[in-house]
Amino acid sequence: IRATLDRIAAAAGTRPTGWLGAGTAETWNTVDHLIAEGCRYVGDWTNDEQPYRMTLRDGQLVSLPYTSDINDVTCYFNHRLTPDEYATAVTRQFDVLYREGAHNGRVLCLPIHPFVTGTPQRIDAFDAALAYILGHAAVWPATGSVIVDWYLGSGAAI
Repeated sequence: IRATLDRIAAAAGTRPTGWLGAGTAETWNTVDHLIAEGCRYVGDWTNDEQPYRMTLRDGQLVSLPYTSDINDVTCYFNHRLTPDEYATAVTRQFDVLYREGAHNGRVLCLPIHPFVTGTPQRIDAFDAALAYILGHAAVWPATGSVIVDWYLGSGAAI
């Protein structure tokens, strides 16, 4: 974890404050290592659409929602969706979260991979779904660290 965060920092000029493990996989010690390396959030947990605090032995992390159901790899390779079906899945996911978010915020994570969604036969479907989402009032496109900053500063974090 340290080597990965250091390598990203060297290439990007900024050290990440969060972590998404390969395949969202963890060991029993992953979260402890993340805290030791100064991470503030983890995206490996797929159990909610809202951030929440995880209190651990040596500190705290925020669990930032990750959506495996509309991950492009899952949709295209496992479920064998067409690009139009993928766009429909994304917009349906959004519609429910948007409706629920009228009462208290929700996070719609859009896991995409350039080698999957970035291909010519699929990119238009993603663009259409993204335009649909961003065409709604009060939608906030944000990075993980920005969401965590807001969450921790909002008073919503318990």
